[in-house]
Amino acid sequence: MMAVIAALHIVVLVIFVAGGLLILVAYFLYRYLASRADINSNYTKTPPATLSAPAQVVYHCDVQVSKQPAKPLPNAEITFTLVNGHASIDGGASKTVKTDAKGDATVTLTPVSTGSEKLLLHLVVGSKSGDEPPQLFEVVKH
Repeated sequence: MMAVIAALHIVVLVIFVAGGLLILVAYFLYRYLASRADINSNYTKTPPATLSAPAQVVYHCDVQVSKQPAKPLPNAEITFTLVNGHASIDGGASKTVKTDAKGDATVTLTPVSTGSEKLLLHLVVGSKSGDEPPQLFEVVKH
């Protein structure tokens, strides 16, 4: 009977150690693949040179791991911010949206008053983040 209990203890220990090793391998594989991921992002629809009516702005993100084809990146956090107050983003000065299943983040710019405006964009994907160069445009309020 003692031999059976000892054998069961050894089997449980082996399973426990093997499970721990499997988790470690999975973790390091994930870290390796995450470090090989390239995030590609760009405006697919920029603000017009002159904003005189509501207009949509679309920002797109995709991810490419190693040499695999790029795929849309959903749930990337995009913060759009207007600096000068001559236009609004969906009714406010700033808005944070997540990319949809196609990798797109869309907001609507609306003229508030005539003047020069600057649109800033901040992107957050997991632990990576970055800023796009400002988009400058004129606003004409009729």
